[in-house]
Amino acid sequence: EQPFSTFRGEVIGLLLFLARAVQSKAGAGIIADLNAVEDPQSLKQGAEHWLEMLIDSMNEERESSRSHVHQRALLYINQNYKEDISMEQAAEYVNLSPHYFSKLFRQQAGETFIDYLTRLRINEAKRLIAGEELSLKGICYEVGYKDPNYFSRVFKKAVGITPSEFRQQYGKQSPC
Repeated sequence: EQPFSTFRGEVIGLLLFLARAVQSKAGAGIIADLNAVEDPQSLKQGAEHWLEMLIDSMNEERESSRSHVHQRALLYINQNYKEDISMEQAAEYVNLSPHYFSKLFRQQAGETFIDYLTRLRINEAKRLIAGEELSLKGICYEVGYKDPNYFSRVFKKAVGITPSEFRQQYGKQSPC
């Protein structure tokens, strides 16, 4: 019932509102393209095109944000893996709920927070066992474990042999 120009203005206004919401710089393009159309079918096609562009822009921004959060989480874990850190602490560090952080971490890393932390700690333990003269107990504490027996179980599960056997493979005598 309303004139086409009024309807076109409302469609343009809605798309501009969405463009601002997703922080897109498409406003001038939306105005130029849609002000040039003279019939409802062309307006519909143009609006659908711009809506798809805004959705793509929003999805790219979301992925970029997720990647940034994941990078910050990895930085936090890599800096603090020697401490007794939890997923909740990492989630708090990146300002996410533990549930959402867990889901996002698994999507981005392809493994759970605990699996990543364990792999990081075990890789560092293997490096220390192979390259330094620390006792296995000292290495256990150095990589963030507080219980040498638990460390041995985790190490064996991850590597297939005990830390002592791993050390023997590198020709070292175990001081423990």
